[in-house]
Amino acid sequence: MAKAPTDDRLTGGTISNGKPVLRDRFMIDPASPIPELDLPNAAAYAVTDRRDAARQLYALVCKPELTPRIEEMRKLRGSSAPGLLSLIEWGVVEWPPFDRRTIAVIYQRPMGGKFMRGLSETRTPIDPMDAKEKIVAPLYSGLRELAARNVVHRAIRPDNVYYLDEGRTQVVLGDCTTAPPAFDQHALFEPVSSGATPPIARGRGDFRNDMYSLGATLMFMIAGRNPASTLDENALIDQKIADSSFKVLVGETSLGDTMLELLRGLLSDEAKDRWNLEKLDLWLSGRRLTPGQMTRARRAKQPFEFAGKKYSQKRSLARAISQNWAAGLKIAREGVIEVWLRHALEDKDTSERIGAAVRDATADEASSGQDDDTLLARICMALDPYGPIRFRNITAMPEGLGWLIENDQSAGQNFADLIRKDMVRYWAESQPEYLPEHTILVETAKNIEKFVRQPGMGSGIERCIYELMPVAPCRSPLIERDYVLDIAEILPALDRASKRVDKSVMPVDRHIAAFVKSRFDQNVDKQIEALMDGNKERATLGMLSLLAMLQWRLGPETVFGLASWIGGIAQPAINSYHSRTQRKNLEREIPKMVRRGSLPDIYNLIENSENRQTDDRGYENAIEEFRQAQAEATEIETGEDRRKIEARLYGQQTAAIISLLIGMTALVMLSAGRMF
Repeated sequence: MAKAPTDDRLTGGTISNGKPVLRDRFMIDPASPIPELDLPNAAAYAVTDRRDAARQLYALVCKPELTPRIEEMRKLRGSSAPGLLSLIEWGVVEWPPFDRRTIAVIYQRPMGGKFMRGLSETRTPIDPMDAKEKIVAPLYSGLRELAARNVVHRAIRPDNVYYLDEGRTQVVLGDCTTAPPAFDQHALFEPVSSGATPPIARGRGDFRNDMYSLGATLMFMIAGRNPASTLDENALIDQKIADSSFKVLVGETSLGDTMLELLRGLLSDEAKDRWNLEKLDLWLSGRRLTPGQMTRARRAKQPFEFAGKKYSQKRSLARAISQNWAAGLKIAREGVIEVWLRHALEDKDTSERIGAAVRDATADEASSGQDDDTLLARICMALDPYGPIRFRNITAMPEGLGWLIENDQSAGQNFADLIRKDMVRYWAESQPEYLPEHTILVETAKNIEKFVRQPGMGSGIERCIYELMPVAPCRSPLIERDYVLDIAEILPALDRASKRVDKSVMPVDRHIAAFVKSRFDQNVDKQIEALMDGNKERATLGMLSLLAMLQWRLGPETVFGLASWIGGIAQPAINSYHSRTQRKNLEREIPKMVRRGSLPDIYNLIENSENRQTDDRGYENAIEEFRQAQAEATEIETGEDRRKIEARLYGQQTAAIISLLIGMTALVMLSAGRMF
């Protein structure tokens, strides 16, 4: 039996004196929280390095219901660079306060604490003249290290910036791995496009998101407070659309030309105009860059009235439609939006794009599959091309769709329709600039379309989750507490689950089937097909075959609890044999296999080819014998009836002849009497 090599970061570690130990080295103390280092979705705890007890470390323990950024953990592990908090180690741990497993990330402890504890806090402002060396230069170094590792931070904000030393002179960027990308970000630190997207669906984004977040964070630090504290997040987004991010966040603040130049470049609402690391490097070196023109969204001469409100900008109208989809459907085909764009905004290009979408929707609808929801989504894309996909009750950046459906499977039907209606392709085609990742997004959506069209086990929404989220743990209720990230951990988790679940249910559900299909490198189509069979005998054999293959290929050597679980529900598979004697033999032998903890042995016992052939031949012989006996019985029954009929006919014939002879004899005697 093979055993797959397993990363011990994924196996849950050990417990010592009630304290989880990661990689047999880092002991996390649940009784020693560090609330001042907490993040919105990860709590901080003290850590002891068994090899160096004097080392200053702490752990961030993730919320298990949220899938963290494990790929980024892998990339950043061992990082040590100015401007970046060092990620020492990460892995799955058994966490007693949750009574389940989750991810913990070990960091170098920032001895000076956070720059700010929260966004409602105020502190001494940073002098704009000092910000270049004290803030921008070290954070730029951290961003360069991230870029070298192909990591987009997506969590740059004042309460995630730390002082590494007690003297509070060394500024570093904090964690970016313990929650989905930008999930913890206030809209203040996000560009309009992602700020207007639900946090769970913002997606990875790119360096331009980090540049914007850096600009907003810098302005916050210079002000010493939230520069837009009077606005809630929705009002803040609306104000950014109306007046530009630069005006909302910087306003009339006196900063000096050099700092204004930086903030103008970082806070550009047009992603294509936003500064990159190269421009930031030039600015730090003292080069004056040609100031870019602040692109301000054009306002309409006459506002567009929609759902009782008036809108003067395309982006704000797209946002309003997404918040009142039913009202948008009523006007989608009327042409009023195109007329408004052409005459009130003098935007012929956008008007023509929407007109083309309307024509697509009305021309041969039956064959094109266009409908009003598709049309309205395309209208929103034309109005706000940098914005998210808006489709019914879904608002998501394409990269955020996996995070969305993993955390809200009630959106499954609308997600399936979004994929079938080719929304990702339409979104990519609407972008003002082409990026190579757009092609990847379109291909990914095309690849998962077959899963939304196949609702059976191993496909459906569950399969889409694991295809879109290669680092998502298996979300089966049977094993969710074990936080299974690796296919090799499926059987050990089910083995542990056997002690706490209802063992009358199958140990393979839709999530486990989809997880196996997505992560296992062997073809299991026949096993999954059998699992879906309405015949319980075949479904049980399919389940047993699947799990036996996993143990054979991946280990572990024994799964006593799982073997007992399967032994208890194996009766339908046993009943697939026709021979009563064979069934009794199996019922007698299976407990022996269970005690070995080997699923392949149980499967080979039930699906022994020689026994199957013998049983099949015996069954065929029994059928033939029964047929012959039936024929003989029929023959006997039909033969007796025939003899009765023949006897009756013979008797009748005999009686007729005798009667004839008697008559003739009487006639002869009568004639003779007359003669004498």
